[in-house]
Amino acid sequence: MRLEKLPEQIRLIGPHWVFEFQRVADRWQHTVLWKQGPEFLPVLQSAEGTPTGEHLPSPAFQDLLLEPLAGDDCEFQVMGQSGQGIYTAAIRYDATDGALDFDVCARGKKGLESLCLTSTYLLPREQRAPISVEPEESVVALPERNLTLKLAPVPIAGVPVAKCRRVTEAGQAGLAIGHFATAEIGGGSRQISVRWRYRLSVLSGPLISAD
Repeated sequence: MRLEKLPEQIRLIGPHWVFEFQRVADRWQHTVLWKQGPEFLPVLQSAEGTPTGEHLPSPAFQDLLLEPLAGDDCEFQVMGQSGQGIYTAAIRYDATDGALDFDVCARGKKGLESLCLTSTYLLPREQRAPISVEPEESVVALPERNLTLKLAPVPIAGVPVAKCRRVTEAGQAGLAIGHFATAEIGGGSRQISVRWRYRLSVLSGPLISAD
């Protein structure tokens, strides 16, 4: 595993995959790419809003900090603001099993209605294989890339467990994970903080051992 840092891009690179942050307009978009032949192709990409748009499919992250941990582990710490919401996340790479753990928090002073409470990912436009989407997990099979991914909520004590849903974003198939039933969270119109956590892992594919 190696890190590649450019002014507008940071890449965590393994032998068969890349986890990439790319600066798009005023925020950082993240993408998972998988090796197919001589090149890396996207398999999941965060759906982002725009600085002037009202629709926010995912939390907005304008600032990014990379924190090296023990061994090949590392953590991306991101934060940002959009509308009335302030968003932070810790995204940890676990080199032992090649998984990514996302711990996201949304904070607002005007209740839940002002916040984005889901993380949305776009699938490849050529995606044709069936996608298994249950509230407890989403399984994405990409046979043309010899790959199966799992996106699953991780429980947080005292917080309703996040859910998965199939979505369409700007005409493109995608997956969303987070909180959809705001009645489970409560909060009304007062200041509130909401967390959701999920894990992205490989169910089947080429060996993902470190370089």
